[in-house]
Amino acid sequence: MTPEQWFPEQRDVGVDRRFHTLLQESFYHAYCQLDIKISEHKMLHWVAMRIAAGGIPVLPLFERYDGLPALLNERSRYIREWVRVFYATLFIEEDRQLLTSCSRRGTIV
Repeated sequence: MTPEQWFPEQRDVGVDRRFHTLLQESFYHAYCQLDIKISEHKMLHWVAMRIAAGGIPVLPLFERYDGLPALLNERSRYIREWVRVFYATLFIEEDRQLLTSCSRRGTIV
């Protein structure tokens, strides 16, 4: 599957506004119906992550997505529904060089 197939220009007819395709929405509903547990939110510690990455600054990688660093730093801003939608719409290319979700398109968060 390509990013263009996962995020088509036109949304599928009748699909919930949080999703672009019926496949994404179906994945979300299956995920919820199976009651797949989501780990409790843990705050990220940027200094520890930089050390773990061998001194490479990781914060700029997260700053590409508006609001993501704040979401990962503040327990009160964690909204489980947003996390479920994020994972239901997440696209990872086979070579893992591209990671994107509907939030990139302004659909969530």
